[in-house]
Amino acid sequence: MQPPVSGHDARYFADEEQRGEYEIRSVIEADLNYILNDCRAVDQAIDEIEVKLEHLRDLQSQYLAEININKQSLLRIDVDQTRNGVFTTYQGLISRVKNIKSQPESGNLRTAPQVGKVNRRLKSTFQKYQQVERIFRQESEKQIARQYLIVRPDASDSDVREAIENNVKIFSSALMQSDRRGEVNIVAEEVSRRHDGIRKIEEQIQELVQLFQDLETLVAEQEHAVTQIEQREDEIVRNIAEGNTELAGAVEKARATRRKKWWCLGVGVTIIIIVVVVIVVVLLVIKPGDRAKASTTS
Repeated sequence: MQPPVSGHDARYFADEEQRGEYEIRSVIEADLNYILNDCRAVDQAIDEIEVKLEHLRDLQSQYLAEININKQSLLRIDVDQTRNGVFTTYQGLISRVKNIKSQPESGNLRTAPQVGKVNRRLKSTFQKYQQVERIFRQESEKQIARQYLIVRPDASDSDVREAIENNVKIFSSALMQSDRRGEVNIVAEEVSRRHDGIRKIEEQIQELVQLFQDLETLVAEQEHAVTQIEQREDEIVRNIAEGNTELAGAVEKARATRRKKWWCLGVGVTIIIIVVVVIVVVLLVIKPGDRAKASTTS
């Protein structure tokens, strides 16, 4: 006799596997959506920084064109504030892109194009920023040269170049030699501020360049780490699949063993029934017949 075989165990393990796969897909989907949303936010921030760059360029042009010292000082404050805002925004965006690219799913087929796009746009706008500051520096140096010639009309080209590179010392020396000290003093102060501004521009640009280099270095290192993680994930998935297969096989073997037990029990019961039937036949049919024959013979 063989009992009906239930598929409960197989369904249980199949459902567990499906639930596990669903949870993994849900986590991956959430990561992908997070990366895509972050890319969109960075893209919008890059749009805003391009507007700020245009505003910075306009302010710099006004500053360079202004001949009134007081108005020029006010414009310089606006230029510095706008530049610092652009610099801070770049710092934040580089950090944000670094965070995006550090996510394992940033290399996914769905996210990789967007990640690459914002990375390229960020680098492109930074090159624009460098160009804006490069032009401003060149024009500022030209103005420093013109203002130095106000102090030293007889200065040679090498004198002018030295004044541009080391304006405080050179202008102080020129100030001592000039009979227009009041005017020269104002010019020297403005030139000194311009020189400090140029130096600060160089420092900020260099810091951003270093941040971009750190970003590329980090990404290169993480690509190797991500590859190893993905390999381990694949290995884990294979191990889980093999474990489920082995578990399903064990369940099937257990069922087969139970079936064999029931089959053996059924065979044993059948044999017992046959033996009992034989005994009954012998006792109730054959034996009485033998006794009857014996009585007739007597």
